[in-house]
Amino acid sequence: MNEKELQEANAALQKQLDETKADNAKKQEALILREAKDVAGTVLAKSSLPDVTKARLIENLVNKAPVKDGKLDVEAFGKQITEAVKAEVKYLTEATGIGTIKGLGESAADDEEPEGETVQESLEESFVALGLDEKTAKKAAKGRN
Repeated sequence: MNEKELQEANAALQKQLDETKADNAKKQEALILREAKDVAGTVLAKSSLPDVTKARLIENLVNKAPVKDGKLDVEAFGKQITEAVKAEVKYLTEATGIGTIKGLGESAADDEEPEGETVQESLEESFVALGLDEKTAKKAAKGRN
């Protein structure tokens, strides 16, 4: 073989080597993504998040999985998952109002005190509406006082 033929053969082999490296890199990436999905699924299975939230977190986290020396960094990924779960729980708690008391009526403002006369008058009116005369309604509204 002459020099030109050797260079052409070398170029063909280099091209084949580059294609093989690219193919291996794709397969390695797919393997890492699959491992990340498995790890995320295992960790999230232990949480009490809704299944739809778990699925969304897995999808988002897998694409951000940290890689170290060509492999999934499981320890760092575990921390990422834990932080994502905490953030999701905080979001869901705020969004749904879990932990806050609601629907138990109006509350008076701190500087506002209920007006005794208004309550007394309201009671009297209620008793009159029930059919009591005004004197008896006042007595009933006053109660045991």
